[in-house]
Parts: sequence; C-alpha cells; structure tokens
Amino acid sequence: MCSRTFSIIFALGFLAAGFMGAFHISVGPYDGPALTLATGEGNLLGMFHVNLFHTVINFLFGAMGVAACVKGADFSRFYAKLVGIVFVVLAVLGAIPVTVIQTVFGLFPIEGNDIWLHTGMGVIACFVGFEERQSKTQAACSA
Repeated sequence: MCSRTFSIIFALGFLAAGFMGAFHISVGPYDGPALTLATGEGNLLGMFHVNLFHTVINFLFGAMGVAACVKGADFSRFYAKLVGIVFVVLAVLGAIPVTVIQTVFGLFPIEGNDIWLHTGMGVIACFVGFEERQSKTQAACSA
C-alpha cells in the first residue's frame, strides 16, 4: 500500500471515530475504569471506551493524516511511522493490568477492545511507514 493511500484511509477512519464520539453516534453507556475526565464518556459501537479527550485525539490524528496525504509521500510515510509507534505503545500500555496506566492517568481509556484495535493499527502503520523497498506502485503513488 502506498503511504498516501494509507494516510487518507486512516485519516478518514480517525475522523469517522471522532465524529461518532463527538455526536454520540453509536455510543452506549461507559462501563470501564473510572476516568478523571468523564466528559463525553461512553462505549463507541458498544466496544471501545471513549471520552472527550479520546475524541479530540481521533480528530487530531485524522487532520494530520489528511495534511500528510496532501503534502506528499514523505509526509505520509512520516505520518505512518508516527501512527505506528504511538499505537503500538498505546497497545502495550493498555495491556498492563494497572488502572492508572490503562486510563493514561484518568485522561482517556486504552484498555479492553482498544488493545487489539491499537495493535492492528500500529502494526499496519509500521509496515507502511518503515517499509524500505520502493516498488513501482509506491513510485507512482509518490507523484
């Protein structure tokens, strides 16, 4: 997959998650660990614990993805590396069975189903961002 395609696909996913969280579309009652920032908390699609801070982060990563796609292949590759590293780290932290870590000091939840979501996103992003070979498809995407 070319890095610009990755950037726009992930950006649209982040923006969709942000809109669903912001407007409480498919958001059920929150049943996870207690959060310091409880504003806008709920279960997105009944599976992913979210709150206002989580929603803002989704919008931020979505906007960065759109900007990276518009700026070109190098920026998109950097975006993929950033997403990959951040989300692999979030997956590891979410898997640690300590509530203060699983909620990032009460700011936003990263436990439960977020662990496998962050792992999958991080692995895909790292593959796209750190892939060294330059194929004809990637060269065409860079134009």
